Amino acid sequence: MKNLSKNLLLVLFISLVLPATSFAQDADSGKRLLQEVRSRIKTVDTKTLKKMIDNKEDFVLLDVRPRADVESMGAIDAPQQVNIERSWLESRTPDLIELVKNNPDKPIITYCGVGELSAYSADTLQRLGFKNVYSYDAGYLEWESKGYKVKYDKK
Repeated sequence: MKNLSKNLLLVLFISLVLPATSFAQDADSGKRLLQEVRSRIKTVDTKTLKKMIDNKEDFVLLDVRPRADVESMGAIDAPQQVNIERSWLESRTPDLIELVKNNPDKPIITYCGVGELSAYSADTLQRLGFKNVYSYDAGYLEWESKGYKVKYDKK
């Protein structure tokens, strides 16, 4: 009985202390996670992406925004452009493999509205084994603000 009481006290102590130390969160934890992700990925800026599109380079431009954002805001007008929502990225890996099957080194450039979801997506693609992955660091909103070509689905 004495051991049971000690064990119960130990479990109670751990359950009170462990969440505070192991799962501590603060207002900047999300920013730190994004910085960590960005330290592991490569990026392209607006000027580089525009040049790649204008030169008709062979790459996949992967819009990871939700479909509703693409329909309401538009997308970068490029023949290489494809939309796979961030939330579906892991399950749509076969689609991405198909897009690069003839050239496994074909660059994949992810983009979103402001460059955050695209960073997480680039990191995920690297973890899935894709080697030549970049994130467009500025995002669609900067692209559009510069007056570069965008397109809208007519659905």
